[in-house]
Amino acid sequence: MYLVENAKIAFLDKGDFQDSEKTTSLSKLKPEIKAQTLPVDILICDGEIVKNRFSEVRHV
Repeated sequence: MYLVENAKIAFLDKGDFQDSEKTTSLSKLKPEIKAQTLPVDILICDGEIVKNRFSEVRHV
């Protein structure tokens, strides 16, 4: 088990992406959303981890 304290986690939906039908790539985030999520450690969209700064995090 890995415990991460003080992690910044953001939950996104497909509306936060420029082309919400095709991808959840970070490069397709809307500019205003991208600026807000820069300091975030983990981004989750529709149950998928899109960005993870902690390489040792594993799904259990």
